[in-house]
Amino acid sequence: MPEVTSNRPDCLGLLGIAREVGAIYKLSLKTVTPKPKESGAAKASDAVSVKIEAPELCGRFTARVIRGVKVAPSPVWMRERLEAAGVASISNVVDVSNYVMLELGHPLHTFDYDLVRNHSIVVRRSKPGEKLKTLDGTERALPRTLA
Repeated sequence: MPEVTSNRPDCLGLLGIAREVGAIYKLSLKTVTPKPKESGAAKASDAVSVKIEAPELCGRFTARVIRGVKVAPSPVWMRERLEAAGVASISNVVDVSNYVMLELGHPLHTFDYDLVRNHSIVVRRSKPGEKLKTLDGTERALPRTLA
């Protein structure tokens, strides 16, 4: 399979591929622009904070809080589609973020609100010797980054 070159990140998702095919064959592309609305008394910005300490690596990071979610296995059709794309199924919550990521080509992640320290997400470079336990239960050494 050919690699996606660094100048074509738009081709990392199905939407980008569809745009490219549409341009080649002079076909219009029908897109959907979701406009999620906040509900309830509290806004996401009141419930969680995001701080970007490495803006040269991450220019934008947004957060949403979704309450009342039941973590369960994903439907079979979603597990099969993710597996066909080389992505392991974890749970309905993780799988839907991976599914949308593959569609749009934008990285997404879900967090358990109760496990996020101080309900604060900090985007930064890794520290020397820092490790991270991934969803598959494996502890991984993070790459050494330069300040």
